Amino acid sequence: MAVHSRRRLRYVTITINSKPNRSDSKQDLYVSHFSLLFSVLYRTFRFSVFTWQTNCSVGLKFLIPCESIAIVITSQLKRTNLEARLNNAFEFRANSLQRFCVICLYFVRNNLIIFVQSFGFGIALRVRLQEIMNSSHRWGYTQENGPDKWFMEFPQATGMRQSPVDINTGICKRGRELPPLKWRYVPEHTKSLVNPGYCWRVDVDGTQSQLTGGPLFDNVYKLEQFHCHWGCENGKGSEHTVDGVSYAGELHLVHWNTSKYNSFSEAASAPDGLAVLGVFLTPGEHNSEMNRITDLLRFIKHKGDRVTLPYGCDPAKLLPSVTTYWTYEGSLTTPPCSECVIWIVFKTPIEVSNDQLEAMRDLNCYDVKEECPCNELNGKVINNFRPPLPLGNRELREFGEH
Repeated sequence: MAVHSRRRLRYVTITINSKPNRSDSKQDLYVSHFSLLFSVLYRTFRFSVFTWQTNCSVGLKFLIPCESIAIVITSQLKRTNLEARLNNAFEFRANSLQRFCVICLYFVRNNLIIFVQSFGFGIALRVRLQEIMNSSHRWGYTQENGPDKWFMEFPQATGMRQSPVDINTGICKRGRELPPLKWRYVPEHTKSLVNPGYCWRVDVDGTQSQLTGGPLFDNVYKLEQFHCHWGCENGKGSEHTVDGVSYAGELHLVHWNTSKYNSFSEAASAPDGLAVLGVFLTPGEHNSEMNRITDLLRFIKHKGDRVTLPYGCDPAKLLPSVTTYWTYEGSLTTPPCSECVIWIVFKTPIEVSNDQLEAMRDLNCYDVKEECPCNELNGKVINNFRPPLPLGNRELREFGEH
């Protein structure tokens, strides 16, 4: 068994051979059984290619898209956390459309065992789950792996507290008085700029950083990272919209609650674990602080590229001077879409130049060793925003200057 790429989609290749040494009639019977079993597997897992042949033995070779296996696993487990159960052996059985054929899935020590049985004759396939989990980017923003597909692998994406939302100012409530929103950042602690394949991101040593007040009350949140979303043109790109109107981009400063939790990962599993400041980007004057980032984007053109920030970057200078904001309880806007975020979205956008926006749009979503994927985005990191989701019964409030 091997894993390889074909048209930029990763596959598991499995070859099965048996040596029946029987008469031609029994050889034909085994070939018929193989054909039947694999037709069932084909309908279940949507193999891209499969062939069977006879040459002194019955040999079968087929290709399974890794992404398809992952989707089948998660859908069959009915929202069970796959990663949490990799080392637990359990069985899934499903009768195929033919009553005489049974498909079983076993998960044993980081392996997926696919067993198909018919008339007492069985085929067992083993796939290493790590190869599935490490298959090329499992989610993204194309028609194939975009936001409307995320729920298949990340069930929380269908929750009732999802983000982003459209900020409908007609139903927004004027909030009661809250402590003033306060922040403190250390520019020298912005460590590195990375291209994770779906945005640019600045990783931060959050030591001495602090976000508190407002809807966070006296809880202290520490900056973990900040990143950006944008569109292929200036009329779209932000994740939140205001009365249905999009901005050219949206900056997110991600913090975690140090008052209650011991780590970012622990906080990300709690309903008040994260606080994200959202800042809209609009085309206009050149932004000198943003330039500390956009001037380095040419060095992280491909997924996985990383550079240090030689002069640091002050996140406070990327926030608007007018600090009126909207707030609501929501989620991460990228997988796993955990419902753990207190959102604080500033009403006033900041200006960035068209050249700075174009530098963002020139990033690639694939590794330098990979070929450019043949998709509608031509391998570029553009339109990397999730569309607004229903606010539902959640309360959207406004605070600050008027």
